[in-house]
Amino acid sequence: MVQSVQDAYRFLTEKVVYMLEESTHVKAQPAPTLPRPTVDIEAIFDANQRVLQAAVETQARMLRGMAKVNGEVRGFIGRRVECDRVAARRLAACRTPQDAITVYQEFIESALNDYSAEIGLLAGICVDHAGEAVEEAEHRIEAPGGPAAAHAPAAHVPAAHVPAAPAPVVRLALSKRSDA
Repeated sequence: MVQSVQDAYRFLTEKVVYMLEESTHVKAQPAPTLPRPTVDIEAIFDANQRVLQAAVETQARMLRGMAKVNGEVRGFIGRRVECDRVAARRLAACRTPQDAITVYQEFIESALNDYSAEIGLLAGICVDHAGEAVEEAEHRIEAPGGPAAAHAPAAHVPAAHVPAAPAPVVRLALSKRSDA
C-alpha cells in the first residue's frame, strides 16, 4: 500500500527499472549521489552588508521623500477644496449672469495659479530630494580600486549639475471681456 508521495515515486521507479531490466537483460546501475551544496546564508549577508545597508538607507530616504510629497499634496487638495466651497457659495449668491461669469473667471484664474505654484513646489521638493540622494551616493562611493568600484555606475550626475531652485511658477491672468 502506498503511504506517501515518496513511496509512490519509489514504487514506480522500481517498476520501471524492473521492466527495463527484464526487456533488455541489463542490470541497472544506481545513479551516483552528488553531495548537496551547503549554503551559508550568514556569509552571504556578511559579504553584502554594505550593499544591504545602503539599500535600506536608500529606501528609508525614498519613503521620507514620498511622505513629504504626499503631505504637501494632501495640504494642497485641502486648500483647493476650500476654494471650491467658497466659489460655490459665491456663485450661489450671484444675482446676474455677469456676476456668475466674474466668479467663474476668478475661480479659474485662482485654480490655474494655485496648480502652477503647487507643481513648482513639488518639483522643488523632488529636485532637493534628488540632490541629497546624489550627494549621499558620492559619499558612499569608495576610492578607485576599492570593493565598491566594481559595482559603481560608469557615470553619475555630480551634485553641481542638479538645479538647486524649484521650477519657476507661471502666473496666468485671464483678461475680462468687455461687451461693448
